Amino acid sequence: MEDIAPLGLATKNLYATWQAAGEGIGSDRDIIDLRDWAYDLERTLDLLYENAKNAVDYRIAQQAEQQTQLSLESVKVGYRLNLLATIFFPLTAISCVFGMNLTNGLENSSFGLSLFSD
Repeated sequence: MEDIAPLGLATKNLYATWQAAGEGIGSDRDIIDLRDWAYDLERTLDLLYENAKNAVDYRIAQQAEQQTQLSLESVKVGYRLNLLATIFFPLTAISCVFGMNLTNGLENSSFGLSLFSD
C-alpha cells in the first residue's frame, strides 16, 4: 500500500497534465488517447489500493476477533481460579487454625507416646 499511494498521486497528476494539454491544444486524438490511458491507469491504481486496504482491514478485524476470544477464555480461566481460591483459601485458613498442636489429652498418655516412638 505504501508503494501504491505515490503511484496513485503520479497518475492523477499525469491525467491532469494530459487533460490540461488537451484543453490547451484542442482536439488532438493522440492527447485524448493518452488522457484516457492515464485515467484508466489512475482508476486501476485506485481499485488496487482500495482492495489492498480492504484486505488489511479484514485482517485487522479478524485478529481483533481472535484477541476477543482469547480475552474471553482468560476471563473464564480467571473465574475458575477465583472460584478455587474462594473455596480453598478459607479451608486452608481453618486447617491452619485447627491443625495447630492443641492439647487434647493424649500427649501425656502412654498410648499417645507409643505411637510416635521408635
